[in-house]
Amino acid sequence: MYKLSRFSRNIINNEQIILCNTSTGSYIKTKKKYFDCIKNILEESTGDKILYKKLKESKLEKLFTNLVDIEYYVELTKIEENKLNIVYIAITNRCNLNCIHCTAKSNINEIDTLSLKEIYAIIDQICDVNPRIINITGGEPLIRKDILQILNYIRNKYSGYIVLSTNGILINKNNIDFIISNVDEVSISLDGYNQESVEKIRGKGAYTKVIDTIELLHKKDFNKVSLSMLSSKYTENNDDEFRKLCCSLKVHPIIHRFTPNGRGAQNIDKIFTEKVYLENNVRKAYPKLCFPGEKELFIDKNGDVYPCGNLADNKNLKMGNILECEIKEIMDEWNINKSIENLRPWRNEKCKDCKVNLFCHSCISNIINLQENDKFFQIMCSITYKRLYEIIWKGGE
Repeated sequence: MYKLSRFSRNIINNEQIILCNTSTGSYIKTKKKYFDCIKNILEESTGDKILYKKLKESKLEKLFTNLVDIEYYVELTKIEENKLNIVYIAITNRCNLNCIHCTAKSNINEIDTLSLKEIYAIIDQICDVNPRIINITGGEPLIRKDILQILNYIRNKYSGYIVLSTNGILINKNNIDFIISNVDEVSISLDGYNQESVEKIRGKGAYTKVIDTIELLHKKDFNKVSLSMLSSKYTENNDDEFRKLCCSLKVHPIIHRFTPNGRGAQNIDKIFTEKVYLENNVRKAYPKLCFPGEKELFIDKNGDVYPCGNLADNKNLKMGNILECEIKEIMDEWNINKSIENLRPWRNEKCKDCKVNLFCHSCISNIINLQENDKFFQIMCSITYKRLYEIIWKGGE
């Protein structure tokens, strides 16, 4: 027999209904009367044999099978867990750049608060929960003099996938061999598609140095390199140009949405446009939600634990401090509190009755930012709703 998945959500629009799995992003649109019939059959059936007989008689067997395929319905015995996928650890908030969008407000004058011994202790705890990925980030992690010791310690303690997130400026002939022998991937932030666009965000010389770094990595036969770009008014309409650049450099392209936190909030008028928002949030209908605090954790420069890096500005969402409490306890207590679930669109007064709310915001940070700025919310809602409604309910792409 079957039950609703914990990730199942619905949107009803007159006689139609959309049935979503918000973990996978899969969804099915059908008539509400068909879904109501399936619900009644499930309630009345006492076993699989009777269930499928009634579904066949009602000509709803295919629809039900499709709902099982997307895991809208799951077997009663299925235990649904969001296994921890990635833990980010910001080992410093110092940075050799001063990017105008930086959510961490990193700069060269910051002081490292975590000692090497404390970082080792944090790594030990992360290894205990065994995420699929550990991402070493900052600030700029390579600015720490003990970075090579840190990378080596992780490699010796942890058998999973290690990512070094960097601006790429400080990778050189002296440290590259040690870096590539201790990490599985180097993820470099570029935030533009050519020299002009990059330097408006990251400063003079950044573009050339990143290109040199990528070439140096390839010369060492290290090919697990990703390159990311921020969607901004300096890059609008140039996603394809960025992908062409990545193709020519033989790196994996990543395009980030702008999040107005840290210096990004201070410089929102310099970076953000409504057109960029529309292009990056309403291109496709995809009801896949993030699960910060379950699938993802972020540990900041002080050892404070947050559901994700974009929420590290929000002290109300601090989960605990890993130097003061075991990470397993922090996660268990957080999951009981259900703090993130209370921020979902269907629980929000402004969005709960919206006919596109499952498709509008996957990012909790964006939801919070929009809810706190009513003028911004109204502008974005008017843009987003019209386009998403066309895609979802009228079938336009």
